[in-house]
Amino acid sequence: MIEPDGSSWHPAKDATRALKDCVRRLYTQAYHSWSKIPNSIRQAMFNEFKTMRTWEPRYNLVITTTFERRASARLSIWQKKVQDSGERSNWMLPHVFDELGLEGIGSSRQAEALDGVQIAAMSAQIAQLTLALAESKQRRVVEQQSMSETIQQIKEQVMNLAHQPTTSAPEDTDDDNDDM
Repeated sequence: MIEPDGSSWHPAKDATRALKDCVRRLYTQAYHSWSKIPNSIRQAMFNEFKTMRTWEPRYNLVITTTFERRASARLSIWQKKVQDSGERSNWMLPHVFDELGLEGIGSSRQAEALDGVQIAAMSAQIAQLTLALAESKQRRVVEQQSMSETIQQIKEQVMNLAHQPTTSAPEDTDDDNDDM
């Protein structure tokens, strides 16, 4: 007999094994998540769990909720393990594995293909950046030449102004003192 124990059951080991057995046994179609499994199948899984474990009727709601939450989490973990390994687990039917499209995910073959795609994308980025850098350098050279020309023109203007005769101001004349 099991009873609720926080977010799990007590004793947990036997209840968890029962959950695993009934979910895996009835997971006969490709569902990417627990919420995608039709309620009728999830209910059948829970009904099978009820035949494997017992509890006091007052715990029905808590046990049902815990079953749903834990089954969802376990299914995600199992699928992630299959996805990471790229190989079908013994509990998963071959057609389910094929329909989920998990074959090759995480395999060295897929890694090589991804590496090839990434290398091609990075090569394209490098080519774009190299072109942008060359264009930037060319613009900088043109700007420097333009600035040099402007500086040279300013120097020439300054030199021309320096060589022009200067006009001095007329001498002060004092009309009152002409007779002296």
